Amino acid sequence: AISNGHGNYPLNASYKTADTLTFQDALGKSLEEICSIVPGGSLIFFPSYKLMEKLCTRWRETGQWSRLCLKKDLYVEPRGGAQEEFDSVLKDYYDSIRGKNRLIGRNRRAKKTGTVKTETQNDSKKGAAFLAVFRGKVSEGIDFSDDNARAVIIV
Repeated sequence: AISNGHGNYPLNASYKTADTLTFQDALGKSLEEICSIVPGGSLIFFPSYKLMEKLCTRWRETGQWSRLCLKKDLYVEPRGGAQEEFDSVLKDYYDSIRGKNRLIGRNRRAKKTGTVKTETQNDSKKGAAFLAVFRGKVSEGIDFSDDNARAVIIV
């Protein structure tokens, strides 16, 4: 367990601290450090879609999202939606870990939920990260074996 993040800031996603920009930035920088070390797939679970979306928005505003994209291809669990959409995102996550479908240039697809392939190709990337929610589709009934989940991060 990692209790303190970048700048020794406590990584406590309680209701009181989750809305602070300091927490959001420290978590983003901590995830960047973890993603630069861990090869293959990483699963990152959040307590709610609301917090996950808030963090993704903050990280896009600050450039942290782009820095994370330099380390791993990022995928975001679709909120609600059809099974087909989820299956497509999951397949893209698996393909990214195996080095398939690398992109050059702009996003292949960006949906309102933030399910994206990363912005640019980068041969130094170490796999992919799947941002998801406890009690969501990713957390129930899927076997992420071997390279599909070399790290599981719980916010």
